[in-house]
Amino acid sequence: MAKVEIIDNFLDKKQFDYIHEAMTSAWFAWFYNDHITFDGGGEKFKKNHFQFTHAFYSRYQKSNQYVVIEPIVDKIDCIGLARIKAIIPSIIYSPYYFWYNFTTSYNFYFTTYFQS
Repeated sequence: MAKVEIIDNFLDKKQFDYIHEAMTSAWFAWFYNDHITFDGGGEKFKKNHFQFTHAFYSRYQKSNQYVVIEPIVDKIDCIGLARIKAIIPSIIYSPYYFWYNFTTSYNFYFTTYFQS
């Protein structure tokens, strides 16, 4: 497993509050998915759970709400993006899910996880 670095207070309070208020507001666009992808859960797990997602960045296209997460992208100072996606799961996952199963869409493991 890759080493995970936890950075407390990565964003200052003003940046964090801006993102939190935007993503929990009535105008923020969340999209319903009738399944989740989970390598170890089997078909029953995939069929019995749903999630809400928002793709801020995918396939070289930015969503209309990309500006919301720009403070994070700017602070990371990354050299490239594959995808930036927010997820609201229908169940509470264990830490095992997050550390081992961020995505099954790409053939590489590199991700950043923020939690409020």
